[in-house]
Amino acid sequence: WLYGGLGLTESSSEMHQVLGVHWLASEDVICFKAALNFSPKRRNIRTEPDLIQSQVPERIPDTLTRRVVLQQVMGIFDPYGFIAPFVLLAKSYLRETWTLCLGWDDVLPETMYNKWRTFFTSLFEVETLKFDRCMKHPQAVGNPTLILLSDGSEIAYGCAAYIRWALEDGSFWCCLVMAKCRI
Repeated sequence: WLYGGLGLTESSSEMHQVLGVHWLASEDVICFKAALNFSPKRRNIRTEPDLIQSQVPERIPDTLTRRVVLQQVMGIFDPYGFIAPFVLLAKSYLRETWTLCLGWDDVLPETMYNKWRTFFTSLFEVETLKFDRCMKHPQAVGNPTLILLSDGSEIAYGCAAYIRWALEDGSFWCCLVMAKCRI
């Protein structure tokens, strides 16, 4: 059994994977772990371990194809949409490769390569993000308010749901519940 909360000792500060999402039990927060691996597959398993932040951008291959970047983007698992704006950037880059009429194994042009290299380098910045698993503040009073926001442009559209609680001191606290985006 795994249990978490703010009252746990430091010895239980390891990260667990629960239903595909990384959970830091001691802080009771949802985290993201960057997984970037360009090594070839053998029997559907990568032949080398995932890259770490110090190895990027040096270990990014000199040539990237649509197939390779799609494999890396599809490895990002975010069922709640917490990092939806970041994933939306990758989706827009993939759309650019489609507008260039490139095949799946054609080498990306230099401008696209530089965009993907920057994206893969910034992928490790999502590891610093933490989202509270509990959607009720300890000092919350009354009933919550659900706030839905949506917006769209010619490139993409998205929606985000927040929950807002009134606190004992008269201030308010908001928490992201879920977000979705499409190109």
